[in-house]
Amino acid sequence: METKELKGFVQESFEDRLRNDRVPMLSIRSLRLAIGITIDELRTRIFEMTGHQYGRGTISAVELGHRGASVELLGHLERAYGLEAGSLETAYPPKRQKAAAPGAGKHEAGAA
Repeated sequence: METKELKGFVQESFEDRLRNDRVPMLSIRSLRLAIGITIDELRTRIFEMTGHQYGRGTISAVELGHRGASVELLGHLERAYGLEAGSLETAYPPKRQKAAAPGAGKHEAGAA
């Protein structure tokens, strides 16, 4: 396929997906790499725009799918990437919180 034909094919495919309400999905890591910035540059952007600092490990774990992104982090990523609010969504299933053991956190009367 010629470059011009390929561009037309990609555009048509994108428009078809939009018509069918299927928004293309892209990992946030792929987005960062497409923009051409490092994790540290992303962290700097987030800090400069929001005043919030995230560790390299946090960003990396979210990018690799080892942990989910909070609504707050998604909002910060949207700002850092110049996206509209609500543009990023996560399909990461939330972790279940462990149930506390019976009596955990309770102090017995008279105990020091």
